Amino acid sequence: MPLLRVIRDRHANPTDRMTWAGFDVDGWTHEFCGTVPQPWADYRQYERLEELDGADLYDVADLMYPWAQEAVERWPGKCVATIWENIPFNYWSPAAARMLAGVRAFIPRSQMAAECIATYGIERERIHIVPAAVDTTLFRPLAERRLSGGRRVLYVGRLTWEKGLMDLAYACRGQEWRVALAGDGPMREWAESVYGPARGYDGPWLEGVLGQLEHGPGLVALMNAADIVVMPSISTPTWIEQFGVVSIEAMACGTPIVTSDSGAFREIVPTVHMSYRYDHGFVPFFPAGRWDLLRDTVNTILGEAKLWRECSRRCEDRARHEFGHEAIGARLREVYGQYVP
Repeated sequence: MPLLRVIRDRHANPTDRMTWAGFDVDGWTHEFCGTVPQPWADYRQYERLEELDGADLYDVADLMYPWAQEAVERWPGKCVATIWENIPFNYWSPAAARMLAGVRAFIPRSQMAAECIATYGIERERIHIVPAAVDTTLFRPLAERRLSGGRRVLYVGRLTWEKGLMDLAYACRGQEWRVALAGDGPMREWAESVYGPARGYDGPWLEGVLGQLEHGPGLVALMNAADIVVMPSISTPTWIEQFGVVSIEAMACGTPIVTSDSGAFREIVPTVHMSYRYDHGFVPFFPAGRWDLLRDTVNTILGEAKLWRECSRRCEDRARHEFGHEAIGARLREVYGQYVP
């Protein structure tokens, strides 16, 4: 039975683990290593990497991390690298360059990340695009989805400038939306001053800044209560939206999403064809930084029940069939299977 060890640092989170939720079938098994509270997990390096000897294959993340470089040096020819980075030569170093030769294959999470890794001279046959997955047994519609009369708009994620929180604040001024933010980060104090502190999650909805929610039923309920989930990310010189797992979580709940066109969102957001009005299709994303178009896109979806229902249906279908944990698990087994004895 092939054993895969997925090695991550102390910042690994449940959304990362979710990609392997449907992996352990057909003779495969995996261990997710490197998350707190394991004592040897550290952001800079693993103190006792030898404890992980004996796997048939190792999956490390990106090229810039010292622990990933150390793993490839220890197990040359037995490592594949998951690639989120989508800016060529971002955080580049001689150690990252040396790492390329020891990695058997690269698994970029998006086409943009694949193009990034290809700029380093990696052969195309060593590059296998496999997106992140959503656990559809957890993230799912809890009841028949209907557009509420409350115009509930939700943001879930880090409270940082590059996530577009200021644009969202501009967009919702003068609108009838009820906006809730679930997350934490350096802009929380600012966000509470603009959106207000949440009054507590004791009902079907809330307003203001709720804070960090556990990755579980509470978050699923919140996404089901929302009419739209927004992700207005802004690109910076050193960061472009690498995937946005929240988007596929919301989609799996049947909640329409509105995103900027930053990074991988273009590959995730489903186009909605509505022949009665949108002859060429309705695309629910907007140019990053254009808060006015964010406002208009949200208003368009909230203002047309038929369009909202079609967005909901297409989001759920796409999340289940293209990003569902079982489908992604099968794709990962196929890729990894090419690199084990």
